[in-house]
Amino acid sequence: MAIRTKNKTIKTSIITTTCFSLPSRNDPWKEAITNYLDFADEVIVIYGVKRDGEELEKEFGDKITKRYVKWPYKWHWDEIGKHYNAALELATGDVIIKCDIDYFIHEDCIPKFKSQLSEFIKMG
Repeated sequence: MAIRTKNKTIKTSIITTTCFSLPSRNDPWKEAITNYLDFADEVIVIYGVKRDGEELEKEFGDKITKRYVKWPYKWHWDEIGKHYNAALELATGDVIIKCDIDYFIHEDCIPKFKSQLSEFIKMG
C-alpha cells in the first residue's frame, strides 16, 4: 500500500509480536497477518517461541519478515518493548504501524488512512 503524493512515495510497515505459541492461540492470528499484508508494504513479526518460525514460514514464506527473540519463562512487562524494538530495527517503512497479532484493519479504513497520510505529507 505505498502511498504516492505528487513528489514522494511513502512506504508503510506493520510490526507485530507474539509471545505465545501460535498454534495454541485462540485468536485469528493468520487472518490478522493476511489483513496486514493487504494493507502494508511490509509486515514484520517478532515471535518468542522458537517453533513458531516454522509455522510462520509454512503459512507466509517470504511474504513477511520474521525474527525469533526469546521470550523469558517468567513474565516481564519490559519484554514487550524489547520485542517491538527488535521489530522497529527491521522496519524500512516511512510510516510504521504497531498492531497486536490479533488486530484487524477494516477495509473501509484503508482509503481514509491513505488520504489522511497524503494530506499530512503535503503539510510537511
